[in-house]
Amino acid sequence: MTIYQKAVFAIAFICYASISYALPAQQQALTGTFTNANRTITLQLKQVEAGYHGMMASAAGTFAMQAAKAGEGLTGKIYGSQTALDFQIRISTGLLVFSSLGQQETFYHISYEHSLHNVDVSQFFGTNEAGNNTQWDYDRSYSHTNNRQATEKMTRTPSVDLSRPFKDLNKNHSLYPYIAGSQLAHYRSTSMFNKSRASSLTYVNFCPNGNFTRTYDGSFTIARTHRDDINALGASIGRNTGNWNIEENENGIVIKLFFS
Repeated sequence: MTIYQKAVFAIAFICYASISYALPAQQQALTGTFTNANRTITLQLKQVEAGYHGMMASAAGTFAMQAAKAGEGLTGKIYGSQTALDFQIRISTGLLVFSSLGQQETFYHISYEHSLHNVDVSQFFGTNEAGNNTQWDYDRSYSHTNNRQATEKMTRTPSVDLSRPFKDLNKNHSLYPYIAGSQLAHYRSTSMFNKSRASSLTYVNFCPNGNFTRTYDGSFTIARTHRDDINALGASIGRNTGNWNIEENENGIVIKLFFS
């Protein structure tokens, strides 16, 4: 093979490799776990046969997302309690830019992993009773072992009426002005040196009228003892409501949550 033939072959191979790997790279940029700058909103996206499904979690609740590819980004709907809103996602300098109702939020890609494996997000599409997150609290979990034993649990309970004040709220406590209207964010994760991985993100929003909303999502993978493959995995997601109050006991000042 002459030097010219070798050069042509090398150029052809590079072009083929670029085309072959461009699409997977774009797909990876749109899947995984994302968070905004102050970590008050998390976004999880996964690719499915019909496009992309996702969940957005914030103090306001957890909302299902359905999208299709549009250029290098996505376009779709995010399902709220009463209506479905249109949204667009585009990739800009490695960041994910989410747009809806004329507002934008920028997200950072923090992981290619997500907790939506084998979770049927489509059951939360729509604004009927089954998907109305202001009418129902829900907890859903899924686990799967290497021997193909899978379990899935889903529970629902009526939500607290967030517009009705909690009559026993201690508004006279000195800490009340600092807690009312605030948000607690709690993130937990295993060590990066652990073969088994687990992480969870929980938001608690303390309403000034004594109600609260809690949203959470998490996932785990358990590796085999002497191998790198996964022996078991699971995920959980949920939303709960209730009342909060400030109390004092022998341990000091505590914030007590009363779940519905």
